[in-house]
Amino acid sequence: MQTLLHPFTEKELDILTAATPHAIHVTGPKGIGLRQVAKEFADRINADYRYIEPLENTVSVDQVRDLYQLTRGRKTRPQAVVVSGELLSTQAQHALLKLLEEPPTGTIFIITSHDPSALLGTVLSRMQTLTLRPLSDKQSNQLVDAHSSDVSAQKRAQLMFLAGGLPAELTRILDSAAYFDEKVTHMKQAQQFILSNRYGRLSLLRDYIGNRSGLQTYIQTVIKLLHHDIYQKKVVSEKHVDLLERLERAATMLALNGNTKLIAAQLVL
Repeated sequence: MQTLLHPFTEKELDILTAATPHAIHVTGPKGIGLRQVAKEFADRINADYRYIEPLENTVSVDQVRDLYQLTRGRKTRPQAVVVSGELLSTQAQHALLKLLEEPPTGTIFIITSHDPSALLGTVLSRMQTLTLRPLSDKQSNQLVDAHSSDVSAQKRAQLMFLAGGLPAELTRILDSAAYFDEKVTHMKQAQQFILSNRYGRLSLLRDYIGNRSGLQTYIQTVIKLLHHDIYQKKVVSEKHVDLLERLERAATMLALNGNTKLIAAQLVL
């Protein structure tokens, strides 16, 4: 089954397929399905797909240097080498840069990342960027229907909101009842956070203070709900706008490895 893509992304992919560059940077929000699109592109250009599996959550400089030999050999058909850009160490990125500067014949590098700032500017400058867009509601509904025709209107609305047009995320929610329940619980907690006073918010944040990843997910969930209230439901108040601004600052500080206790405290003061 062909990967479901936003129409604009589909057009961009068609252009890249017709005139394939030596390196592509595929980027988009978490849950968009970066590796799935990388595989789709490799299939479209009839290339062998080779994903560089991280070791201990890192793609090392040695793994990149191994590509020097791997990509220089004689090939009977093109090969697409896929690397998770955010897992590349700085040394590994410098090693990759050499390959991008002198691209081996018959090899296409596909570097994926949810956060382009994790990549060196010199690496980004040597690739064409494909930014994936979320699916439309119509396409998301098609994905739901392909998974199951027996979905109630209420659950369908929940799925649309929880996934936000992200096909990999929507598929994960559809495949796992436990993950669906977890997402619904997070959304209810986010709603409670918005409605609570400062003491109630502190209580809700307490479980996440020592969990950076959990706190990031929680804050992003509250931000998503506030965006929906403000921009979709048109519920605009000074309180909502102020909270949204503080949450977005907190998300930025977390991304910069800020202190979780300090960030949580600033959210409730």
